[in-house]
Amino acid sequence: PTAPMTASLREAARTTRPEGLTIVTEPLPEGTFFNALKEVEDETKVRNDAQAHVSEAIEAHLYDLVEIVHYDRREGYADADAFFERIIAADQSRAPFVQVHRVALVADFERVAGKQPNGSYVLDQPIRAHILRPVGFR
Repeated sequence: PTAPMTASLREAARTTRPEGLTIVTEPLPEGTFFNALKEVEDETKVRNDAQAHVSEAIEAHLYDLVEIVHYDRREGYADADAFFERIIAADQSRAPFVQVHRVALVADFERVAGKQPNGSYVLDQPIRAHILRPVGFR
């Protein structure tokens, strides 16, 4: 949820030890995992909002930016059903949509996922990590 993002960043800055860092990792609205999930739930807005809140905290001098690290989280799945199990486990409200639209969702999953030689699938999720130092702690 976007509402508590600013409060969470403020609380993290307040409670970080003087020599400590705050690390905020958020998935980006791109990549094959995002594209497969997007057919079930489009998280474009919330993912962009999360990035914007971190940038706003830096611009408001709540944090100094130490570094930005980009990396990909790679997940393997035996098949589309294994992917659906994972995303439903994270949010049970997705289950009815997956059940109703299963045939189209399987086709979309197979279109965006990378197929491995053994027949399994792989999805990549680009992640951005902001390494932050609360202002006033040097």
